[in-house]
Amino acid sequence: MNRRIVGTYLGEQPPGTIDVDPYAKFLYLVREGDQSVRYPIGAGRAGKAFAGNGTIQVKKKWPGWTPTANMLRTEPEVYGPFARGIPGGRRSPLGARALTSTRAGATPITGSTAPTTSIPSATPARPAASACSTMT
Repeated sequence: MNRRIVGTYLGEQPPGTIDVDPYAKFLYLVREGDQSVRYPIGAGRAGKAFAGNGTIQVKKKWPGWTPTANMLRTEPEVYGPFARGIPGGRRSPLGARALTSTRAGATPITGSTAPTTSIPSATPARPAASACSTMT
């Protein structure tokens, strides 16, 4: 199942840090004593090029999702039914929590606790100047 897991943290970030691995599609909330909580996420193509630090400025519970104009233009058969957006809740592909970073040039990283969804879990649902990670 695609759920959060508490375990040993092997990275280099200090406690209180969020460490995102877009290739493995996990977000790690680093805790004291080499421990972390690992959350499943989705990362778009551009998210794999992101490197660096940012500060979490916005925290949202049950964020809604709307496909971008590009998504609607390139794949209307997939995203057209969702053109008006999906309100926050269990059906939203962004999941229960969204964190937005202030780092300029960051790319969206979103997620869902659902192992499969009718909307791909990697969605550019936030502006290009934010990084977003979902946590439950």
